Amino acid sequence: MGRLALSPYLLIKVSWVVGALMGVLPIGDGFGLAEWVVLNTVTVGMAVGAALALGRRQGRSSAGS
Repeated sequence: MGRLALSPYLLIKVSWVVGALMGVLPIGDGFGLAEWVVLNTVTVGMAVGAALALGRRQGRSSAGS
């Protein structure tokens, strides 16, 4: 269930990152390319970690579900 709930976020995030790297979308002000890539890699990793945690029985019970 947790994996399905985060699928739209991951789809939008990955599409946005790919679009920005291809030059279609702007990279945020105040960020260099390296910082921007690291920041987005970390947030995608956090979302994947949350999806995996919520997909487990222990994760669902610790989230209050």
